[in-house]
Amino acid sequence: MINMKKTVIAILFSFYSVLTMAQSPFFKYYPTDKDEYINQVNELPNGNFLISGGQTESGQNRQAYLLLIDSLGNKITEKSHPISDTSSIYVVPFFLPNETNTINIFNLKSIETVDGFKSVVSLEKINTESLITFYKKDFYTTINQSYIPERVSISDSLIFLQSTIRDYPSLFYSGTLVSSYDCNFDSIASYQTQCTMAIGLLIDTIDKKVKNYTSTGIVSVVKLNYDLSIIDSISLATYAPPSALVVPLSNNKHIMTFMADNELNPKQHIKAVSFSNQDIAIDSAEYWNNPDSLLFPGFRQNTILKGDTLFIVGFYKSIPSQFPYQNEPTYIQITKLDTNMNVISHNFFGGDAVYFPFKIIETSKGGLLVTGVRYDQTNPTIQQFHPFALNLTPDLTLSIGENDTFIHSAIVFPNPGGDQINLTSGIQLIKASFILFDISGKMIFQRKITAAEMQFDVPFLVSGSYVWQIVLNNKVLETGKWIKK
Repeated sequence: MINMKKTVIAILFSFYSVLTMAQSPFFKYYPTDKDEYINQVNELPNGNFLISGGQTESGQNRQAYLLLIDSLGNKITEKSHPISDTSSIYVVPFFLPNETNTINIFNLKSIETVDGFKSVVSLEKINTESLITFYKKDFYTTINQSYIPERVSISDSLIFLQSTIRDYPSLFYSGTLVSSYDCNFDSIASYQTQCTMAIGLLIDTIDKKVKNYTSTGIVSVVKLNYDLSIIDSISLATYAPPSALVVPLSNNKHIMTFMADNELNPKQHIKAVSFSNQDIAIDSAEYWNNPDSLLFPGFRQNTILKGDTLFIVGFYKSIPSQFPYQNEPTYIQITKLDTNMNVISHNFFGGDAVYFPFKIIETSKGGLLVTGVRYDQTNPTIQQFHPFALNLTPDLTLSIGENDTFIHSAIVFPNPGGDQINLTSGIQLIKASFILFDISGKMIFQRKITAAEMQFDVPFLVSGSYVWQIVLNNKVLETGKWIKK
């Protein structure tokens, strides 16, 4: 069995060698002596990646943080803004047309003064190789109110910034703001609404319109001219909590992804709805692993369209009562759907730490990159998150290796376990068989997979190590080790 496995691995490695070299798949994290809050990633023109967010030490002195890695995931350099009286963790990087060695960053800074919190939205132009700031401009807000930059869209030499408004000291979200700037970053116009969370900004470059999507539970859409004067507004029938995100699918369709629950499955899970340009719902999909499990969408940009395939990233096995420093690991879950909202597959990555994905992007080489933060739950005395980067080929291949423990289309837990085996599997494994072998290779247990999550009672097994396989049509799709205590 071991020799056959090595032969299969060798064949797969030969088949994918050119592809994996071109895509440079990797799964790495970047520990520091501080705590990072990572919410953005951009691919630079030279193929490197700029990961950005905030950094803090002992919960104090928050500052902007930039991490530059190469196309293989190796760290090149990092940078932070060590300003002792400034809270600065919300960073939105973007490129302007024809700029190759410069990235622009909107950055929120909140300074505590005798009169209250004074917030500044700072625009910085940064060299992509040295991460040195060579231009800076500040936009001040009112006392005790901050504008958290969320996303940027660019059209016809205009820069549109969508922000969420937060009040101090209550920390309540009180509205959203759309601002426009020219390419010299002179402020042109703004539009403010009382809806509390900014969830999407779509630009119609043909009709020169801006659609501002916000949520207070019920999603609202405000259509604006390029000068940000209002045309009309509507409320969608869709209920979506503040974790919702709106992204374009094509010139006449967009998708909203959010956390949901319903009577069939009252636990939180992921739902996606596609809409026409008139914001009429077309199709939808919602999926969960088990009614007793929790599956959350990623925080910042959880959905992208690549060709005719949707990729939605989330995290599985979250424990809200322990958020964010839970004592059990989580999995990054990437689900593939077609544009008719049919689920194709689920794949899981991680399981060795607590992972919270924030953003998924398509790379210039046709692959996928997921970034976010990682927490080592095995060392709970150090409560720090650090950046991770997961780079995948288009078919969600991470690597071809016998000891690969980071990619899964099925999860067997707990491991070590007792008299019960829990199996979580992707939809692509339904109708396959779960088979358990002892260390001599003798088959001792076999069951059909009929649901995304199943439980098998195995009190008759003695303590020791076992090998499990998932087999469909005499083909081994997944394998691993399981230990009974």
